[in-house]
Amino acid sequence: MDNFLPINPFQIPLWTDEKPNETEEETEARTRATQEAIKTSKKIEAWLLEEKQAMDRRRKAIKILLLGQSLLAANIKQKLES
Repeated sequence: MDNFLPINPFQIPLWTDEKPNETEEETEARTRATQEAIKTSKKIEAWLLEEKQAMDRRRKAIKILLLGQSLLAANIKQKLES
């Protein structure tokens, strides 16, 4: 028990690229799979950003439309009172 040192989880790498018993072909396949996963992830992120921007544009258009209708109603109300 004297030689027991507590393990610090911040000093142990949780994920590394290196595999101890991996062949060269397996390394290349894993690398290609990782690169494809990164490409897919970036495509999804770009798509989500485009969708968010489109949604924001639609929200602004709706706000403008609602303001335009309320101003029109106020003008009609003023003309009827006159």
